[in-house]
Amino acid sequence: MASMLPPVMLTLSEAQEEFQDLLRKLRDPHNQRKLIDWIKYNWREDDDESPEGILRSIATDIRLHLPVEAVLPSEKITVPASGENADCDPKYTRHVDSFLYDNELLHELTAKGVIESHYCEQCGSTKTKSLTFISHSASRAQISYMYNVLLPPLEDDKVLLDVGSRLGPILYGAYLYTNVGKIYGVELNGELCRMQREIVMKYGFQDRIEIIDNSIERRTDLLASADIIVLNNVFEFFMEPSEQTKMWKLIHGHVKKKALLVTCPALDVTLENLPDVGIDLDKWVQELDVYNMDAPDMPTDDPELKMIHLYEVLNPGKSE
Repeated sequence: MASMLPPVMLTLSEAQEEFQDLLRKLRDPHNQRKLIDWIKYNWREDDDESPEGILRSIATDIRLHLPVEAVLPSEKITVPASGENADCDPKYTRHVDSFLYDNELLHELTAKGVIESHYCEQCGSTKTKSLTFISHSASRAQISYMYNVLLPPLEDDKVLLDVGSRLGPILYGAYLYTNVGKIYGVELNGELCRMQREIVMKYGFQDRIEIIDNSIERRTDLLASADIIVLNNVFEFFMEPSEQTKMWKLIHGHVKKKALLVTCPALDVTLENLPDVGIDLDKWVQELDVYNMDAPDMPTDDPELKMIHLYEVLNPGKSE
């Protein structure tokens, strides 16, 4: 009869040596990083089923299928010619998605050199400057703030629309933090739509989330019916100013009275550099205060959260 061999027990140093050997066998630094990332965010004694834990798990799933910058070759990024982001020179700017990489993980990756953090002003010199990081998604902290602090409770008779949903974090946050009955994400890029649908199916969100692979120009019915419309960094890096003007006129002409608009950045900041936009903000909307002033540990000085603004539509514009 064959004897049962006892399991091999390793010391910590032996386990570390074997793990290093495993990383060397992977060879590709990108795959090495993905393995470390997977262990860090998936090896837990107890699965975290809180909304924050599920969002963290979703971010890990998406991160493993995208390059660090989380921008697809099929996406066209346009650097703004004016406004506060006009200094985003592509040579000195890095796209790092805030939903996928929180500050802690970003710090780790820059410390390891996976993500560059500085550039040399003078080749061969030690004189360096910090690179500019920009994100096209809301961070997990911003999502929590939006649904738990800024907005009033969203009930099951309401409709939420995210214009330009990209990776879908606004949608997943709405599903996890609120009872809103229907959640639409409109996204023009088919690859991003497929990615969102995979997450929706994997996590069982399909009863309330629907991904629309289309331009918002062709789905003005959603603009007209939505009770909450999220516009997070929606057009500035993806359209020329004249096209942005066209989109904002479209939104102005179709959203209904009393609809809530969640924007990042503020509407006046977004519209001030657009040509011939012709929208009188004082007549169109009023800005609302934070709804849940008593939220526990509500951050009051975080500049990332202060960028998010809430408005109520007073007088719908004339549809064009």
